[in-house]
Amino acid sequence: MNQDLIMQYLLSLAITYMIPASILIVSTWRLSRLRSLTPENYQDKVSEILENNLIEKISERLDTLYPESGLTPPTHSAPFPMVIRRLLNDNPNEDRFRFLTTMYNSLVDFGQQSPDFEQVVHAVLTILSGQG
Repeated sequence: MNQDLIMQYLLSLAITYMIPASILIVSTWRLSRLRSLTPENYQDKVSEILENNLIEKISERLDTLYPESGLTPPTHSAPFPMVIRRLLNDNPNEDRFRFLTTMYNSLVDFGQQSPDFEQVVHAVLTILSGQG
């Protein structure tokens, strides 16, 4: 598979959605380790890796914000990646990368005052209460 084509697609997503450089670097590294890319599947694989990396970085940010606000991070019953994916699925008309990038940037820029932080806290509580 042509590596230039893969990187071109990844960069086009990064530019379109203003994906942070740190996430782009990790995604590039993970893509370089894949051997199963074909012309038929490379766009799906790039998108999957990029989405997973965004979710991972959002989860890391939430792991920091939760204790700072006096909350205990959820563990097995409602881990952050699961909560973020549920929020993604609850917004099917929203562009996935735009949703994740906006959430990540909001959490980085506004921390606990981010509306996304409030949305995650609410989603965690809903899941833990058995209503989700």
